Amino acid sequence: MRLVFLLLTGVFCYTGSADILLVPEEYMTIEEAFNSAEDGDEISVAPGVHDFFRIVGGGASPNDVKIYSRGSTSETVLQSSSGNPELFLDFGQGLATLEGFTIRTPYVGAGNVAEFIGDVNVRDLHFDHCVVGGRIVSWDTQ
Repeated sequence: MRLVFLLLTGVFCYTGSADILLVPEEYMTIEEAFNSAEDGDEISVAPGVHDFFRIVGGGASPNDVKIYSRGSTSETVLQSSSGNPELFLDFGQGLATLEGFTIRTPYVGAGNVAEFIGDVNVRDLHFDHCVVGGRIVSWDTQ
């Protein structure tokens, strides 16, 4: 009788756990991983130059997603693609943490913008050739 009770209890006591999504091993791009993420997931990005124009999550974005580099800030670069001077990181309605990257636009000039949309915690980022805009809820420069 106890065994049956424990088995039934185990079925009903399941708690989900966060996944770690690997870029580029499992997902080719950060945007692809972000769009597959669920609440509490982490996106772990390998060192290198990751070329993109925008990460767009939209209104149904996961909450409390952490996107971080597995290398140093100088080793992992998020760079706008196709020579576009603007880089958008749209985290939609969810809260996101972005940690350990260099954010770079390809040109030096007044029109270069790194725009954060949504609530973003920023940790250990370096901005190269860009002006930062958007709603950053915490800025940690440790």
